Amino acid sequence: PSIALETMICLNLNADEYELRTRLDATELAIVVGASLANWIIGQRQAVGLSVNGADPIGLGEKPQLLQPRKGRTQLTRLLEILARIQSIPTVPFVQVLQREMSQLSWGTTVILITGSVDDALFDEIFRGRRAGLNVVLILCGSVKNLMDVERRAERFGIPVQHFARE
Repeated sequence: PSIALETMICLNLNADEYELRTRLDATELAIVVGASLANWIIGQRQAVGLSVNGADPIGLGEKPQLLQPRKGRTQLTRLLEILARIQSIPTVPFVQVLQREMSQLSWGTTVILITGSVDDALFDEIFRGRRAGLNVVLILCGSVKNLMDVERRAERFGIPVQHFARE
């Protein structure tokens, strides 16, 4: 039997969900983290996809961007092109994007959430994804309100969390 390992990177670029004083650096850091992870995953010969809410000046405008998980350098090139163009703006809340995208993913998919804030609605969506058989990882970028509480709550429920304050 073969196992298809798929990863979906869900990148939050809703400017309203980042701390105002570190917003620019934090969103750029989130993009760098997403690109680095995608490069590593493709290097492992695994499938990776991308979902991001932001503004793409030559793509779909302010609609969330979506690339289904696929393998190969062509997929990495597409993903990096989107990440090079995408801009952080006040847009669709991250939780709404996750509700739509996570319901479409296959059982066993690893979902990497990259964001600048966590609230109860996001934790609810993470739990819903886990109940649906998804492996959820949370990556926080920039200055995060109540970081200790978020880490404690995630640890209690077995959700891996990484925090990057700066590059």
